[in-house]
Amino acid sequence: MLLGLSAEEIRQRDLAIPYKNYFPKEIEGRLLCWGDRFHSKHPLFNRYDTFKAKLSSDLPLQAEKMDKWAKEFGIPDVEALAKKYGHPIK
Repeated sequence: MLLGLSAEEIRQRDLAIPYKNYFPKEIEGRLLCWGDRFHSKHPLFNRYDTFKAKLSSDLPLQAEKMDKWAKEFGIPDVEALAKKYGHPIK
């Protein structure tokens, strides 16, 4: 979920899931969570800044984590990917 949710984030947002930590444990899980921030269920790419701004207002701890993961994994070139695959960008 997102970049891994803590029990505290779930409590703060009163999300309808059990209050426990949901963190990817392996690098593959972390990369999957990271990639999902940019392109997931719909044929639509998300810009880093746009997605982070939404997180900053809704889930600030996720926005902080997004900055850390951007340094670790890099920010994909969604413009080039959108052009290659013909998907819009949000």
